[in-house]
Amino acid sequence: MADAARFRRSTAAAGLAGSAVLAAAGTLVHHPAGGGVPARVLDSLQRAPGAAETSAVLFVLQGFAAILAALAIGHLLRERFPLLSSVGTCLAAVGGFAEAVATTFTLVFVPMAQDPAHRAAYLGVITQADRVQNLFGLVGLAGTVIGTLVLSIGLFRASVGPRWVAPAIWVFLVLEFAGSGAAPAMGLAAVTVGVLAYAALAVTVWTSPRAGWMTATEAAAPDRAAAVA
Repeated sequence: MADAARFRRSTAAAGLAGSAVLAAAGTLVHHPAGGGVPARVLDSLQRAPGAAETSAVLFVLQGFAAILAALAIGHLLRERFPLLSSVGTCLAAVGGFAEAVATTFTLVFVPMAQDPAHRAAYLGVITQADRVQNLFGLVGLAGTVIGTLVLSIGLFRASVGPRWVAPAIWVFLVLEFAGSGAAPAMGLAAVTVGVLAYAALAVTVWTSPRAGWMTATEAAAPDRAAAVA
């Protein structure tokens, strides 16, 4: 019989590690430019289409890994701080999904940038699409920042994992969402801190007791078997 508890624990650890690694890889592969101006966006994508497309795919995958990471942290907090666990997990999961959706627009813009013959038409398309993309981007940003902050506060209060992890996540949030737009170096610093913090959490999950990832039914199964014997 498959070990469901071990599968949940392994998936949670993979989500935590994968979320940080994919974000770091996406940032290193390509730094988006254009400032939301359609013409500049197309110019940026035209200069490095392969890197832009690869980065976009990595960030889409990162969005889904971030959902797993949020669920993993929420699981660790579920008993001591159920409210923080529920609110933080919901917000971070919605944020991860919305960011993944917003990033998929880049996958459509890349081939547009390689077709200069229809550039004028594509500028209009991007202008219209930006409204939806910006909406998902805003929801993704708010959900990710607030949800991650709430979960990190829960980690700090519950003393889950190394004590430095929660403060490292706070540093990551400041660098990534307040400073990376001003200086690319701050974005690189942010992903470095994020990788360290989430890797430490992944190790914490990986080495946690298997019983902590069992459902009530699974935990009661040995007792029922003993009673029948």
